[in-house]
Amino acid sequence: MKIIRNCAKKYRETHRELLREKQSLYYRTHKKQYKKYNKKYYKENFERLLKENSAYKKKYLLENPWIKSFNSVRDRVSGNGLLDKRYYLEKGIKNKLTIKDIQILWFRDKAYAMKKPHIHRIDSDDHYSMTNCIFLEAKDHYMIHRIKIG
Repeated sequence: MKIIRNCAKKYRETHRELLREKQSLYYRTHKKQYKKYNKKYYKENFERLLKENSAYKKKYLLENPWIKSFNSVRDRVSGNGLLDKRYYLEKGIKNKLTIKDIQILWFRDKAYAMKKPHIHRIDSDDHYSMTNCIFLEAKDHYMIHRIKIG
């Protein structure tokens, strides 16, 4: 009985190894065909895929509008512009908010009811954090910073 079990076990192991070798060999021989097919597919369907992707992004931003605020905070703090470098990087201001935190702020401050919500730091020398940030209407935000509107 033991001999039969051992033989069956060895058969299964060798069978698995043969299957793996066969699959890897098939992939190695057809790898170029996969790549050619993908390149050809993307060349032929580039515009359609781009439209689908942009439509998905628009839908995603409509369903999750706080993502826009998160992206703007992240970009400001990373110092993508000259002004951003001066005001954020030199002062050492960091982003301590996650997307979930901004979502909580969004509903806490009822930013969904605002025409154009802006994220505002209460203490301008402190980091972006849950306790230091609120959402304000754009007009109120501009008045605080005395920025002329358009």
